[in-house]
Amino acid sequence: MRAALLLPFLPAALSLPELPTARSAPAPTAEPAPIVPRAEATAIWVAIDKDGSPTTTATPYQTTIDGTPTLVDAPPYELTGTVFTWVDHLQKTTSTGSRKPGPTGKGKSGTFVKCFSKHETSPFCEPVNEGQLLVGNTYYVTWDTAYFANERENATEPLQVTLEAHRHAEPGLNASEALGDVSWKTKDPVPARYGVYAWKVPNSALLHKNPTNVTLVLHTMYKDSDDEDAEYKTVEYVGPTVLLAQKPPFRSKGTQKPEGDELYIALPIVGVFIILMIFGTCIWNRKARRIGLGNIAFRSRRGYGAGRKRGKKFGRGSKKAAKNEEAAVMLEDWDGRDSGDLASGEGRNIYREEMERQEREFEARQY
Repeated sequence: MRAALLLPFLPAALSLPELPTARSAPAPTAEPAPIVPRAEATAIWVAIDKDGSPTTTATPYQTTIDGTPTLVDAPPYELTGTVFTWVDHLQKTTSTGSRKPGPTGKGKSGTFVKCFSKHETSPFCEPVNEGQLLVGNTYYVTWDTAYFANERENATEPLQVTLEAHRHAEPGLNASEALGDVSWKTKDPVPARYGVYAWKVPNSALLHKNPTNVTLVLHTMYKDSDDEDAEYKTVEYVGPTVLLAQKPPFRSKGTQKPEGDELYIALPIVGVFIILMIFGTCIWNRKARRIGLGNIAFRSRRGYGAGRKRGKKFGRGSKKAAKNEEAAVMLEDWDGRDSGDLASGEGRNIYREEMERQEREFEARQY
């Protein structure tokens, strides 16, 4: 009866939800936002020469060539691209995202997007506010040339600008109130119509060589009178605040260990090479160590025995020692032949025959 009461609850018990396991797949996430190009393909761009002076201004336009839509005078890749590769200390590095405008050719030559500034750091476009610049690198400081309409109306000669970098005097204040001492400024005025200045960040702009926040300030200079003695009038424009810092020290990536296919290819090649070297060394030593029996006998007759080795060991290298050693060897050879002849009873003893002849002559003279 109890079993009958439990039967209605079995389906509900078997339909319990599954508990998540450690191997369960994560929930799908939204796709990452695509990298937005730094400049539009139809953006107006300017090319400058190695001295930093603008040469041409290009305005892209759409046309059709042989039935194919084509964009004429399109901006170069360094203005619209998002992936850049460079070589530093013989190491290849690739980065994604927009690049800070700067020279890409000889000297100060390069390209930049024409500035149309309508934001809080006007008339500046580059560098952007709260950006970072590295000491020793050259960057383009760009401004909107149409921003100085009022000054141009009153100016009696071409409008000029100067640039300054001010350290912050007091943190927490806005840019116009926190301007401190000038850490850098242009040596000569720049024509306002250029709209660009190539700034190589100097080490002197840093405070005690530490990372330093600076605010860029632009001053327009003009005369509103044709009088030669008239003074220049200036208008100050406070621009972006950027962080100046030293370049990070170079760190080598080190030797990368072979993996995957590289490991399968390298190991057999290295193993075969080692085996060949071992066999080659053995064969070479076998050929080099062959010694003829004739050479051994010849050296033993010339006295390469214990006496000569002993002389070399104790450094007997003088001429007198060499003569004595040679005489000793000759005596050993003579004694060897004499003793051998006497013992065997074969041959003649020339020394004894000579002694007997001299004795006979001596005795003959006596009589």
